[in-house]
Amino acid sequence: MVLRLLIILALLLPVACTPVADVKKDASVHETLGFSYLQEGNPTKALKEFLLAVEDDPENPDVRSGLAQAYHRKKAFELAEGQYLKALEYSHGDPKVRNNLGALYLDMRRWEDALRHFRLAADNLLFGSPEVARTGMAVAQIKLGKYADAVESCQRALQIDPQYPQARLYLGEAYDALDKPELAIVEYRKAVAFVPNYLEAHYRLGMSYMRQKKMKEARDEFDKVVNIAPESDRGRLAGQYLKLLK
Repeated sequence: MVLRLLIILALLLPVACTPVADVKKDASVHETLGFSYLQEGNPTKALKEFLLAVEDDPENPDVRSGLAQAYHRKKAFELAEGQYLKALEYSHGDPKVRNNLGALYLDMRRWEDALRHFRLAADNLLFGSPEVARTGMAVAQIKLGKYADAVESCQRALQIDPQYPQARLYLGEAYDALDKPELAIVEYRKAVAFVPNYLEAHYRLGMSYMRQKKMKEARDEFDKVVNIAPESDRGRLAGQYLKLLK
């Protein structure tokens, strides 16, 4: 029995004596690989790396945030929410994490929760991209039917970055909802001026032109949508509109 205990202890000693720094170094390697896989568009491999990283460094907010992003991209929304909340706890309310949590709540159709977290991120003076959070607020406000508030949120985003195309897009959508198509067209055109292949902006611009009975301009925009992404949902819809507008 003593011999068996000695063997067991001998086997355990290397683990018990592993320096904490080495464990965290391993976690850092897995974290780096995880974010690399996310950038490559491979959330499955990213998930495997972040799960390994979180075993070694469970209170690291960046690891928790990366794990949340991997779950989010795989549409495991409840799991993503849990990891974002842990990242918020361990980071003491990092506004980048709040912004990403707001984006998750948009995907979960929890508009009020999304609006709350985007607002907290936008109002945090340490957040480096408040225009992103302001635009997220606008998306939630549009979903809630608060179109005038959405206009204000987009305008505040554009005060920070006048060339932020997503803010132009959702400002246009808010104007469309307020029955101000001329103003919407101005914003969509600015969005595609900044990002020429902005699929959604071209599609919305085509729809606005069609409502204004400007059929040639509508055809031009729908044609661009088809050329950019013919197999996408927007591409197929644009193709159908092109057939109707012939």
